[in-house]
Amino acid sequence: MSVTVHLSGHLKPFSSGEVEVVLDGDFTSVSDVLDSLWKRHAGLRDRVLTETGEIRRHVNIFVGSDDVKRLNGLSTIIKDQDIHIFNAVSGGEYFLLWLQYSKLFGVFSLHGFVPIQSNF
Repeated sequence: MSVTVHLSGHLKPFSSGEVEVVLDGDFTSVSDVLDSLWKRHAGLRDRVLTETGEIRRHVNIFVGSDDVKRLNGLSTIIKDQDIHIFNAVSGGEYFLLWLQYSKLFGVFSLHGFVPIQSNF
């Protein structure tokens, strides 16, 4: 199975400028895909994972539209052929503005606009 890993711009210096990396292999989990990605771009590992092999707090990894931190982490089963790795959005007035609008209107996900219902 082929999996495409989509990288945010801040990772370009560590992926030889690639923002979409297509990997071929027999992948069952996020960890399998990332192991293959590290073989191709070793410098990415330290930007995505901690020294103990956990996903860094400021990094998000999605399989399709599912946040792996809310599932089984690196053990999350691959059921989609797209993985997205990007920095978390947090802090500051821009985050508060985003939170206010997302409560009113929904949020933009990796796959378009998603209306949400909030109890905030």
